[in-house]
Amino acid sequence: MPLRLYIPGSESIAVSLRRNVTFISRKIDMCSWSIIKACQEPGQDYRVHTLCYRLLGSLIAHNKTSFQTVISCSGDLLGHIVAGLSSDQAAVRYASLNTFRSFLVSPEAVQYIANKESIAKGIRQAFTDNSLFVVSEACSFFRSIIERASTFEQGRSDLMELCRILNPSGILKDVLKQGSKNLQALLSALEFCWCLVETREGAVLEYLYEEQLFIPLLPLLSVTSRVASLKVLEILSRLYEWAPNPLALMLLDPPKANPLEDNIKGAYDYLMDYASNMLLFPQKKSDILTAVNIVQSATILLSRYARHDSVEVKLVQEDMVKLLRVCIDPSRIPQGDQLGAFIKSSPQFLATRSSIIQVILRTNQSLLSKFPEISNDEMLDEVVQLLESNAFPFDQRMLRIALDLILVLFSRFAVENPSSAKDKIPQTIQRLLRMLHGTSMDSMGVTIVLNAFLGIFEHDTLGGLMMEQTIADSLTMELRLKLMDEAWDVRDSVIVFIGALFQPPRSDFKMSFAIKHKLPFLVLDRLNDSESYVRASALDVLQNFMRSKDGWYFIQQHQQTREVASKLPRLLYDSEAFVRRAALDAICCLVTNRSCEGMVIESTTSTTEEKRSLNPDIVAKLMDDPDSDVTMRACQVLFAFWRLYMHEKKQQKKLRSTTDASQYTHITDPHTKSPVPVFYMLQGDRWLIEATKSTMRRVRAQAYEIIQDILQQQQQPHQWDGGHKKRSFAVDGDDDTMASKDEAFMDQLRDIDFDRLRETLDPEHIFQEALDINADMMTLSLGPGDPDDDRNILDCYN
Repeated sequence: MPLRLYIPGSESIAVSLRRNVTFISRKIDMCSWSIIKACQEPGQDYRVHTLCYRLLGSLIAHNKTSFQTVISCSGDLLGHIVAGLSSDQAAVRYASLNTFRSFLVSPEAVQYIANKESIAKGIRQAFTDNSLFVVSEACSFFRSIIERASTFEQGRSDLMELCRILNPSGILKDVLKQGSKNLQALLSALEFCWCLVETREGAVLEYLYEEQLFIPLLPLLSVTSRVASLKVLEILSRLYEWAPNPLALMLLDPPKANPLEDNIKGAYDYLMDYASNMLLFPQKKSDILTAVNIVQSATILLSRYARHDSVEVKLVQEDMVKLLRVCIDPSRIPQGDQLGAFIKSSPQFLATRSSIIQVILRTNQSLLSKFPEISNDEMLDEVVQLLESNAFPFDQRMLRIALDLILVLFSRFAVENPSSAKDKIPQTIQRLLRMLHGTSMDSMGVTIVLNAFLGIFEHDTLGGLMMEQTIADSLTMELRLKLMDEAWDVRDSVIVFIGALFQPPRSDFKMSFAIKHKLPFLVLDRLNDSESYVRASALDVLQNFMRSKDGWYFIQQHQQTREVASKLPRLLYDSEAFVRRAALDAICCLVTNRSCEGMVIESTTSTTEEKRSLNPDIVAKLMDDPDSDVTMRACQVLFAFWRLYMHEKKQQKKLRSTTDASQYTHITDPHTKSPVPVFYMLQGDRWLIEATKSTMRRVRAQAYEIIQDILQQQQQPHQWDGGHKKRSFAVDGDDDTMASKDEAFMDQLRDIDFDRLRETLDPEHIFQEALDINADMMTLSLGPGDPDDDRNILDCYN
């Protein structure tokens, strides 16, 4: 069935929603009638219903007095919305909830919801819906009631009554106490808790104190569901960030303490005792991971009252380093240690060891971000030893966290103890280089390690350490070796790293390292790589060189890099579209920089077997490429040649020059033996106009933008023309034929029907065409008497 929604003047209504509230009240009757008609149409698609409901909600939200009008003339429509709460489609249930939430601005609407038991029942059921996005909307609805009730003065007691009617805390507390017996219901209850705790509103806090909803949360950390326990940690961590008395929300009978700092400290001490008991007396393998997670969330409380020299900060850091040491090598556990005894007797510990280490590292990161003064060599040594350990399989997540922690420690050492840093940091960097040299690291691991080196280069102090002879030479050697790796993605990672050295933020250390060791040469060698992804990356990085002042200077100073222009046209013949895209981008960059020296541009296809030139035939193929991005970039290259041609003419006009045309903007025509602009030789005038007729909307949009730029530049007056004339294409000593060709090209551009072209660029007409499709024509025979007539039936329906 086709999707049809009849809403007259919908465009003006949408504008009025933003600009003119009074307009809505005048149009509400018409809109309600249109929405009702759309909803009552037999076989209507449920997505149209969701759109109608939410549109009505927006109308009411912008004019709360219009709800009474809706009741009087659109009672059936409200019945549809109420029925939507129990729909089989989750999207319809969500739309009904969202609409009722929009109604909360109207006292009449609030009274209507409170008096309708079917609405209250549907909303209460939504709190434990099978679809979490429906649960989230129900929670947002209830939270809006609480917030609105607290912000209005007397006269909005109706909101408080509605809050009482819909309050789901009793049901949800039972679900939380049952744990993972019903995992779906548990996740719904946790979603409700999260929705409330993330607001940080005083009214919500009062509700939580009164309902004691969070008391069952802490025991839930031990449930078997990892998803549920992580959600609980997320909720508690957000609570610890702002709640003035967290224990009052987590315990039935919390200890009383004043002032506020004592409440926070009391909550921290309670959590640390809770975690310590789980660490010292673990009952199952997940207890250690749960305990470390609790410690991580407790550090949020620690940061709210403690200083870097506090006893609590020192103790938690020592515990984390000790636990990390145990996880790396259980044989280092002291005799008589209860935790160690459990680990040695639990072979399943290895299964969770990686997860435990990640939490420990994140906890240390959290501590260092809040108390940077606690950085020490012991922590750095343990993290590096972790990376060098072969006791468990390589883990990318652990590697990323560990290297981030190392960079934080490096930065602190460079500030606090520069003399020690000069010895300690280079040693650690050498250890990381040895790790990079290992054959077991995949491309993602190589990327993570190289990104860490990039971070060191960008540091104002640490970057100088990377420039030391031994470190710089070792890193360069590793880059060369990785570029010969059999795995293409490893080679690709190295290419991207070299390109990043020339990208912002600019650093003298990055640039000096890349140029001193001639890393651009390594990239240019990869233009001939056997893997297309690597070739494309090398072309992208080449553009980084050209856009960088230092990189461009390097290219100009070396013959090997200057000759790169001669290699680019050959890549336009590549079988992979993304390589052709990258090649066109690189050519466009060269032309824009007026550095086409060495590029093979011919008026005819090369007679040699090696396809190495930019010529009309390859341009024609690119303009008819099945990949729209390739064709768009081809248009950009033609535009770049046009601008280069115009630049040359402008320079000649300024200087009143009669010199020969530039060898980079003109090619000698083999028939007339006269110079022809590259733009015309490649038939750029024809192809830009043809692009406006392309079947691909994005190509038409690109052509429209380019042509508008050309016409606008031609209309601009020039100061040497007196400031009031249009640009003239005639130049002293210029060939009259070229001037005439330029004027003819301009006339062709002006003849384009730009109004009609703009209409085809709006993607809205594509959606309208989809909505207007008659599905019967795609699924049924056109001739009722001829069931075998399947000319219009899609293959998927045959």
